[in-house]
This record gives sequence, structure tokens and C-alpha cells, in this order.
Amino acid sequence: MAAFWGLTSFLVVALALPRAFVAVAVVIGGWCAALHWQALNQVAAQRSIVASTLWTNFEARIEKITQSPHGSWKAEALITSSQHQPSVEKIILFGQSTAPQLGETISTSGRWEPIPGPRNEGEFDRRAHLARHGIVAQCRISTWHTIRSPNIGWKLTARARQGFEKALVEGIDAASEEAKVIHAMVMGKQPIAGDTVVEPFRQTGTLHLFSVSGQHVNLVAVILWLGLRWLRVPRRHAVFFLIPAIFSYAWITGASAPAMRAAWMASLFLAAFVFQRKSDLMQALSLVIIAALLIDSQMLFLPGVQLSYGIVAVISIGLSLSRHLLNRFSWNDPYVPRELLTPWQLRCENGWQGLLQSTFISCSAFVGSSFLTVAYFSMITPISVLANLLLTPLVAALLALSLIATALSPLSNTAASWCNQCNRWVARSCLVVTQQCASIPGSHWVISMHRTREDTLRIFDLPRGGSALSIQGKKADALLDCGNARSFSSIVLPSLRHFGQEPRTLLLSNPTAGHSGGASQVLEQFSLQQIVAPPPATRTPSFRKLMSTAESKHVPCTIANPGTRILLSPGISIQPSHVPPAQDVPARADEQNVIYEMDFHGYRWVFVQDATALMVQDGMDAQKISRCDVLVLGRNRLHSPTLVDLIIAFRPRAVVASHADFPTSESIPDDWQAIARRRKVVLFHQGQTGMVTARVAADGSLTLRSFLTEQTCHFASPLRLRP
Repeated sequence: MAAFWGLTSFLVVALALPRAFVAVAVVIGGWCAALHWQALNQVAAQRSIVASTLWTNFEARIEKITQSPHGSWKAEALITSSQHQPSVEKIILFGQSTAPQLGETISTSGRWEPIPGPRNEGEFDRRAHLARHGIVAQCRISTWHTIRSPNIGWKLTARARQGFEKALVEGIDAASEEAKVIHAMVMGKQPIAGDTVVEPFRQTGTLHLFSVSGQHVNLVAVILWLGLRWLRVPRRHAVFFLIPAIFSYAWITGASAPAMRAAWMASLFLAAFVFQRKSDLMQALSLVIIAALLIDSQMLFLPGVQLSYGIVAVISIGLSLSRHLLNRFSWNDPYVPRELLTPWQLRCENGWQGLLQSTFISCSAFVGSSFLTVAYFSMITPISVLANLLLTPLVAALLALSLIATALSPLSNTAASWCNQCNRWVARSCLVVTQQCASIPGSHWVISMHRTREDTLRIFDLPRGGSALSIQGKKADALLDCGNARSFSSIVLPSLRHFGQEPRTLLLSNPTAGHSGGASQVLEQFSLQQIVAPPPATRTPSFRKLMSTAESKHVPCTIANPGTRILLSPGISIQPSHVPPAQDVPARADEQNVIYEMDFHGYRWVFVQDATALMVQDGMDAQKISRCDVLVLGRNRLHSPTLVDLIIAFRPRAVVASHADFPTSESIPDDWQAIARRRKVVLFHQGQTGMVTARVAADGSLTLRSFLTEQTCHFASPLRLRP
């Protein structure tokens, strides 16, 4: 890894600097590699410390903090003093009720725990992401008290951010879609995962507009520059105002790496006017990236940083290559001196050249980002060339109105409100443009580098007894349960996108939130063709919401019918084997469980999920099923069947059982492993194995593999089952 950093740094500098400076590039590249090696060793040492730490008293300074609507909060803190292990520098704190202030130093105590890694393939690796920021531990605290109040710098930062955020939506509904777009584009305040506002921007390749990046900083600089020119401020004097202004904007919006990169590059360009030097985009980029790597060598592993620096580099190369080509498409006769052109001809010439240059920039950005978007987001978006051209003037107008509203807010709330009403229309226009572009056929394609050729089942390991299973076929994909809203947005949805899956069928086994709570988000994120659900439980809010959303989107939602076989893909079909009677609607939602039976290329799978012992017996009596290859089950909170009863009823060759430490009713009994060994059944205990993946090879064999452990199970052929 260190060699990779040294080679990368050398290539970046060698491309931008003359040959005489190649030796300098080699030295700087080696320096970056050494710093990165040191950072890796430091992270490894901190992880070993946290793994052995139980409880400690410590002091920490709050550097970032977010509060949820439910009263809980999460903060990124810098350890200033610790009772036992002072070498841990940063930590994530979780708490309830009253939250500390930004920049406040608190004293508290708690158990330092290592940040858990992903338990499902394709899930966002939060542990690796935080390690890039030097954070390897987390702690839940119940009480704390203040040691030192925030200094004047932290107070001004917090006050400025709060005032800026409030001024942006003065006079409009803060919960509206337009307010979400304004907050995202101006401050980089991302909507929650799975929000309907995000999807059209993702499908058009313009999701970078929802984070404060180089485009935002540059547009702010241009807007301020035009304002100063209108006030007839001399260019040299304007530079001394613009540089602090763009750094202030980057700092107020969170000082993200792309924003700071753009601020430094813009400063270098503006400084060139003062010293009467010719500015060069590639050289400025090289200087900034080398300085960034010397400060934090982990930075380049972040997808946002790679996209930010990489796209700027490709744009620089594209502009240099297209310079002569642009001159060939001039609006006026190139042999006519510009002094002889009329003002109208000059405006046409400048506008045409600006349009051509913007088109080349948009095309270069698409080419430069395509590989990274496929690698990280499993999507390629040709429509982004057009979408970026249409959105750039709208984003510029939105930023300009936001700055005006912020300036007017201390003087007149009414004037700021009028300005925000105009901005609300601009934000709505941005939404309409992205939605229309995303609806164009061929505007975006799902292309995953991780999708397997074989038909695959993935049984997710979700917290608190949740359930979700994805079925990947050659012709279509499907979902059996989807977890609750939080599990779907943070675990299931990222995994589906990682493998390039787009479910067309959603089957639900249970109307409880742990099984179907995220179904409404499935409808928003994918173009479902059908939903199969248990009899509706009127007392389940998430299930009622699903019914109304499906009706509004004209997605057929049918009630599971025993014996009705549904063809999902060639070789894959599923049917309900037990459905609770419709007259049992007033019963507990946990009792409304459908047992599904699936034919997976000849292998019989039975999904018991959270069925009670009585449901299992009823289903077996009705269908007279004597044996299956794989049994997938959860835990009913009151009347869960025993493993012995399940083995007697189904006689499976393998069992995949979900597990959750809390609540205890969702945990697998300790004796199940011993029972499975005695009965010669392979048990996948998902509390230990995490996600379980099953694939059918070309020779017809079935292989089950766990994600966290090396446990595997291989069947050469399906059993001949007696109906």
C-alpha cells in the first residue's frame, strides 16, 4: 500500500512538473509513502488497544455532532485525556437527551468498543471509512459534565453554521423537498438514506451536487467576483476579499476535503492575479494534492476525494486537448478581427464558446468519473452530460439567492423570506430537471463489477431479528422481506446496488416492521412489478403505508394464496405453502406469517421465517412436504418452534437461522449447534456467520458460504423429494 502511494504521488507530480523536477517528485512520493505506512501502523496499534480496553474515564473535545429527531445524538470527539489509554486520539460518542456543544470539552466514562465491521457482503464498511479518519473506537455514554466551554472560535463556528442553515429556509417549510435540496446543495447536508429526493440525482450522475465540492466553491467565488465587479471594486483589491470568503464558505459548510481542495486551488488562481503570474490548473492540482497527502495520507482512499481530484485532473487534460478544436467551431469568422465585431456578435461569440467549453467539461467529467461510479455505485449515467449542463446555471442561481438571503436575514426576515421563495422555485426546477432526465430511456444503466454469473441467493443478517433475502436470477431479481426502514437503507439497499440487483418482485412473509418496514422504500427505489403479501394487519402502520404507496404507484399487491406458483426467473419459482386465514386480521401482526417454498434449480428451499410451531405444523399437514434441502428461519418472539421439531418436520440438509443478541427472544438457543451435529444437519448460525450466500454452479451443484467465517456447505445435486 505504501508503494502504491509513492507511485501515485510520483505520477501526479511527474505529469505536471518539468523533467528537472522528477527528483523532487520521487522524494515527495517516498515521503508520502512513509507517512502512510506510519498512519497504518498507528491505526493498527489503536485497534489493539481498543480490543483490550473495558472501561475508562476520559476527557474529550466535541469536534462534530449530529442530533436525531428522537433525542439521541452522535459526536466525533478528540480524546484529550484518558485514565488508561491516552494513545487513542479520536472516538465516536453516542448519547441520549442533552447533547454537548460543538467545541466543548467534556468528562465522562464508558466502555470503549471497536467499531463493528460489515456483516453482509456489499454493506457499507463503516469501520474502514472511520479508520480513514483516524477513528477506531466508539463509546455509549449516559452522563457527562463540562470541563471547558468552547472557545471563541468554536462558538463563532457553531453560531455561523446555525445562522446560515436557518437563513437558507427562512419563510419556507424546512421539511419540504425544496428545503432538502437547498440544504444539500448549499451546505452539503445530506437527506437521510433512501429519501426520494436523492434517487433522481443518483440516476442522472449529479449526486455530487449534494455535497459541497469544487463546483460549489468555484461558483461561490464567481458569484462574489461578479458582485464585486458590479460594485466596481478593482481586481487586485477583490482578491483580498475573495480568498477569505471562499475559505469561510468551505469552513461553515463542514470543511470537507473536496471543498478545501477547491478553496486552495481557487486561492492559487486568485493569487496569480496579484503577482501577475499565469495560472495552470494541473500544477495547482498537483501542489494541493501533494500538500493534502503530506497532511493526511489516508485521504485519497475516500471515494469523494478520488472523484473530486480525479475529475478535476481529467477536466484539465480535456480542456488542454480541446483548445484547438474549440477554435474550429467559432461563432464568427475567425479571420475577422474582434475589434470589428458588433456588441451582439461578441455576446454570441462568448456565449457559444462558453456553451462549447461547458459541454467539453461535462463530457470530460463523465469520462473521468465513469470508472469510479461503476466501481463504487454500480451505475453509469450517460445522461449526466446533459443533466450537468442544465443544472449548472440552476445551481449557480440557487447559490446566489442563498447568499443574498443570508446577507438579508440579519436586516429583514421578510426580505430573506421573499428571496427564499424564489430559491424554492429554483430548487423545484432542479428536481424537475433531474426527474425528467432520469425518466429518459437509457439515461442510466446498472453495471456492477461484483454481480455473479450464477443465480444466487443472499440471506441478510439484520439486527434485532429483522429479515431480508435477495434472489438474483438471470432474467429478474426479487426480494423476500426487506427489513425495517433503517436496515433496508443502511444494509439491504447498499448491498443490492453493490451487486447491481434491481428487484421486480417483493414477497413479504410478515407484516411486522422487522420484515416489511422498508417496503415503502423498496417501492421508491425500484420499479416493482408485483408485491405478494400476507393478509393485511390493520394495526401495523408500516404495512398500511405500503398498501397506500403501492396503490398510488399502481403496483399490483396481491394476497398470498397457497399453491399459487410464481415464476421469478428461469429455474426459480416460489409459492406460499401456508397462509394465515384472512379472518385472523385482528390477531397479533407477528402471527400473520406466510411460509414460502421455493424451487431453486431443483433444490427445495423452505422459508419458515418467524412462523410459530402451530403454523409450521399446519403448513406441513396441508402440503405433506416430507423433506427440503435448505431451511431458512427466524425466531417468533412467543411461540418459536424448536430445532428438533423443525428437523423432524422438514428433514433439511442445511439450516440458516437468524440471530440477535437483543431482544433475547430473537437469539438462537445454546444447544442448537450440538443438536445440529447429532442430527447431521449443517447449521449456519448467523450471529457467527453473518450473511449466507448460496450459488448454483453450471454443473448443478449448490454451494452455501458464510460471509464472516470460512463455513461452507456443498451439495452435488438436489434430493429427490416426495411430494
